[in-house]
Amino acid sequence: MAELESQQNSIREAPKHYGVEQEPTAVPGPELAVDAEFIERMRACADLVGSVNALARKSGLSQSGIRRYFTGGDPTRRVLIAIAEAAGVNVLWLVSGEGTMLRESPAGSVALGETLALAPEILQLSLETIEEALLKSGRKMSPAKKAELAMAVYELYRRGDGRIDKSAVLRLVKLAT
Repeated sequence: MAELESQQNSIREAPKHYGVEQEPTAVPGPELAVDAEFIERMRACADLVGSVNALARKSGLSQSGIRRYFTGGDPTRRVLIAIAEAAGVNVLWLVSGEGTMLRESPAGSVALGETLALAPEILQLSLETIEEALLKSGRKMSPAKKAELAMAVYELYRRGDGRIDKSAVLRLVKLAT
């Protein structure tokens, strides 16, 4: 029950966090939890690309159109695919929360056995941020999930020129655990 209340609050706070003035369109009930989880995954997509406006731009959607999905609106299949591609996430994960968050073969990935050049300072900062978020949230994460999250956080740091919103990482940790 407390978790449902938390999800309802999360849905109510999403419009404020992302600059939307309207209330969520979700109807209270069992589907509200599903909407809250979808909105959290949408937040993660926005965090991965930098902002809701960046997500709209990269996915070819209008800003008002994409903001509708942060308040409980139901996107079409075409929109879901565009959002997933723009954020570099798995469509199945975006829609249902199942599977891995990041696409299996993101653009710029390397084949097994090839060398991947990582900036050690960004990698260290990414791992420190994840550990800090795990401690703060009191959650544990499997090594596989932590590696996947480390890739996402590394990309956030890289795109943000070494800066990141640590609350975004905390949201990603909560989604991944």
